[in-house]
Amino acid sequence: MGNIVPLNMPRTASNDTTLGGHFLPKGTAIMTNLASVMFDKTVWQTPDTFNPGHFLDSDGKFVRQEK
Repeated sequence: MGNIVPLNMPRTASNDTTLGGHFLPKGTAIMTNLASVMFDKTVWQTPDTFNPGHFLDSDGKFVRQEK
């Protein structure tokens, strides 16, 4: 199964900031590669398998991941 949306919507830095050791001036366009997050084996038990349990509790309600 392929990724339906591998990239997030573009964002811009609201202030001058440093991210991962890189300086980003205010207004810099930022694109997040969602695949790098959604397939991270340090975060998900089964990153290569569709598993609604990653996001839902036993009542079927959305659970925010804190990591």
